Amino acid sequence: MEHWDPIGVGHEVAGRDEYDSFIPMIYRMLHAASDESTISEYLLKIETEQFGLMPNPDRNLHVARLLIKLNINK
Repeated sequence: MEHWDPIGVGHEVAGRDEYDSFIPMIYRMLHAASDESTISEYLLKIETEQFGLMPNPDRNLHVARLLIKLNINK
């Protein structure tokens, strides 16, 4: 949530689980060695289709790169 919080939940206790439903798919994507573009597009889909927001492709790409880096270092 520090790097990807499109609806601005921040550190509110009530909103901490807002993104939990997206974690399994991201985990599967990382496990399948999906590239940064694929992960970034998934984040964009969440922003636009789930939350009805304007896409932020730069942030999504940055977060995708961070996730891939995190996954590689495990």
